[in-house]
Amino acid sequence: MSTAQPKELNPSDADRALATRTKQEILRDLDRKAATLGAEDLIDVAARIASRHPNLAGRRPYLRSFLWWQVKSGNLMRHLPGEPARIVDAAERSRAVQSQLASEAGYAILEQEFFVSKQAALALGAKGSNREKVSALRKASALLGIPRGNRYLYPSFQFDPEKQAIFEEVRQVNQLLDSANDPWGVASWWLSSNGRLGARPLDAVNTGRAEEVIAAARSLTEPLG
Repeated sequence: MSTAQPKELNPSDADRALATRTKQEILRDLDRKAATLGAEDLIDVAARIASRHPNLAGRRPYLRSFLWWQVKSGNLMRHLPGEPARIVDAAERSRAVQSQLASEAGYAILEQEFFVSKQAALALGAKGSNREKVSALRKASALLGIPRGNRYLYPSFQFDPEKQAIFEEVRQVNQLLDSANDPWGVASWWLSSNGRLGARPLDAVNTGRAEEVIAAARSLTEPLG
């Protein structure tokens, strides 16, 4: 009588089995620690793990923001310094909802107040016609610009009205997080409550907490381990 031999896993089966075991181990570990972690910390861990996947690499700020906005909704309207343009009216809001524009986080971003290029140039002490300066800062990731059709819109919290410059902590964070290549993700980070700061990063701008804001952003770029 022959003895049945165990089924030999081919490479793809082995990979899937390993992935399943790894997932189960991660979930068990998170289950054990979830009770001791705050919601923000748990979301940060989940976003950090997810961003390790090749298809999600570099998307940690967006992932964290997306998860957070699924858990908590709040007052998404904020009146910021200056006289920027409010870009979401009732009709546009309706269209944004219907098209699910950049998810709930993206909708929150569009509720902010923005400068158009001319206003941004003036806020930086340049002539309104000098849009090249604004464009160069955006392309260098010094200034966050949100693409909107064939133009860019610049969240007003970035501008120091006294110095006619970009707040230094804003400039450094935008560059750390590569805002030129991930404007929606970086905007989401600025808008999301941050466990390290105990506030949204944009609320900590120009409050004497520049180093804390920069450190919070730098933590996103540090390798796991």
